[in-house]
Amino acid sequence: MTPAYSIWLMPGAADAAMLQALVHELAPQFGQPSFVPHITIQGDLELPLETVVAHTRQLAATCSAQTWPVLDVQRSDFFFRCLFLRFADQAVFDGLQQQSQDLSGTAQGLSPYPHISLAYGQVQPQQLALVDTLRARFMGRSIHFDHLSVCLSSKDTPIADWRCVFDAPLAHL
Repeated sequence: MTPAYSIWLMPGAADAAMLQALVHELAPQFGQPSFVPHITIQGDLELPLETVVAHTRQLAATCSAQTWPVLDVQRSDFFFRCLFLRFADQAVFDGLQQQSQDLSGTAQGLSPYPHISLAYGQVQPQQLALVDTLRARFMGRSIHFDHLSVCLSSKDTPIADWRCVFDAPLAHL
């Protein structure tokens, strides 16, 4: 099996620590491993690592650090968007995705909208109150993003095996 990589927009250190603690806390409640919180720009890229790293460097050079307000906390039936922070549509996100698609030559693995998953799996009826609790915690809060990462990850790679292998700070435009 060819390794697949993802390009992720990553929160800055303070937000990353807070989000990682929350993901780690929620993971056992959903019966899934913990994972690194991120916004997927493009995933499932079956390209050589060197190519994905070069693409990521190019993307990072075109974008400055971002701070986005949380629009909502939502849930869905999609495994990788079970429980997530939803952000408003962002021109920067759209631009990064278009550039990534242009560089990779595929639309495979593009995220449908900017979001950070907090849990993977399925929300159970007894967990519905969790959405309201998290909504109260995150509404009015913004998340700061300051780098892109290349991660060994895909829908076919076990979550426990995911790992970030390259970081590119966003440009200071």
